[in-house]
Order: sequence, then structure tokens, then C-alpha cells
Amino acid sequence: MSGPESGEPASIKLDDLNIICAVLGCGGEELLIPEPDKVGYVGE
Repeated sequence: MSGPESGEPASIKLDDLNIICAVLGCGGEELLIPEPDKVGYVGE
């Protein structure tokens, strides 16, 4: 994961997500919350 010092990771590797899901017995859709307003777009 990147950005742990800020408390809000900017990204997570899919391999890491798979491990977390396997340990917790859940799917990625249960852990990820979309926040489209926080995405920067080219040209802004």
C-alpha cells in the first residue's frame, strides 16, 4: 500500500488485496469504496 503515513493509502496492489480478502473471507467489493470525486483528471 502506498501513503500509509497519511493514514489514507492512495493505492493497493491487487496481490495484497487478494491476501486481505482471503484472510477476512470477503470480496474486494466489500472493502473498496468508490470515491470518483477524489480522482484527478488530465487537464484540470
